[in-house]
Amino acid sequence: MPAHHGSAGPTRPCLAWRCGGELAWEPEAPDDFDLRVLDGDYSMLRVAEHSAQVPHERRERIENQFKGEGEQLNTLVCTPTLELGVDIGALDAVLMRNVPPSAANYWQRAGRAGRRHRMAVDVTYAQGTGFDQSYFREPLKLLSGQVEPPRFNLKNEVMIRKHVHAAVLTALLGVHRRAVEPERGRVDEVLKRCFPQSLRTYLFTPGGEVLQEVLDLSALGALIQDHHGR
Repeated sequence: MPAHHGSAGPTRPCLAWRCGGELAWEPEAPDDFDLRVLDGDYSMLRVAEHSAQVPHERRERIENQFKGEGEQLNTLVCTPTLELGVDIGALDAVLMRNVPPSAANYWQRAGRAGRRHRMAVDVTYAQGTGFDQSYFREPLKLLSGQVEPPRFNLKNEVMIRKHVHAAVLTALLGVHRRAVEPERGRVDEVLKRCFPQSLRTYLFTPGGEVLQEVLDLSALGALIQDHHGR
């Protein structure tokens, strides 16, 4: 009498080829994960990569699809690009493939989930390294670690120069948003010429020849001077 786990017909006939017996009820085995997957309300993973290797415009599109109400994406595989300052919406769970290097990293990554519903599942895989295993044995050490604010050495001229450049560019983009024609068109032209989307413009002529002189940024200097202090 063949066993079955589902519903049967009124006369309980065996549906196997050339089987003259009847079906007998057999309780579902607790270790039969195949049946549990079929019975459960599961959905397929729809995955996208979110990393520095993905162009910025595509990353934004992926974030919007992931946060949307539709079913386009339900899983992101991320590097630290999604660690800091990104509200990813009603995220239910975060899975970390190794123990983060510091308490700040852990809190930032775990904090991506539960921002809307205030409840989430955070899972961290501890690899076989001494670092991971030490926190596996004492996980509260990572939670109670000191979180230091970001900082850099003010004597580091390279870093200061980068921050000043970023601040100036942010201010010019603000000018572009607020300006009206013809100044808006001027700002747009200067920014596109001095901050091209490709490094090729810095190195080659439109015909593909190597530039013999450094790219002329005098228009950018004039633009900064015109809007200095505004």
